Amino acid sequence: MARTLARHAGIVHPDYRMFEIRDREWDPTIDAREAIEQSHRQVAGSSGRVIVVTTADWLAPCHLTIEVHDEQPPPPGEGWHGPVVLPLHTRAGVVRVDQGTLGDAAGLEEIDLAAGPGEYTFAVHHRGREEARRRADEIREAAEDTDDDDETIAAVKALAGIERYLMQVWPMRHR
Repeated sequence: MARTLARHAGIVHPDYRMFEIRDREWDPTIDAREAIEQSHRQVAGSSGRVIVVTTADWLAPCHLTIEVHDEQPPPPGEGWHGPVVLPLHTRAGVVRVDQGTLGDAAGLEEIDLAAGPGEYTFAVHHRGREEARRRADEIREAAEDTDDDDETIAAVKALAGIERYLMQVWPMRHR
């Protein structure tokens, strides 16, 4: 039975509707294109060196929980979509959540994967994407006749946490 070794949670501010999970030692410009293309098709993608998640909206912050396990855990309870199962290689066994031009996500700058350097499996689950997208669209539609962009931006940002991600991580076992 899988044991949960650590749980990290925080709010992520997407940059260009994306955020990334990457080894703390990899160059952030390497290998992202393949992962981005996959994420547009299936919510999340991996090049093997970076995981990219495409969010529902470019302004609404998301809630992210990363659970580190010693082996593959059971899926989460009802209400979660997915998983999108992806590989990630780490040099250090420590990853960070990168918000692009916004820097690392607060509280998610250094996540120790517990088994050290090597290959890991990430199961990406999500919920609230449709609701976040619908509510952000409603806010923008209601604001079409106003000139108050700051108020519209603040209202969309207030949707923080409706869109949620759960990433279950465990060491990949080679047979």
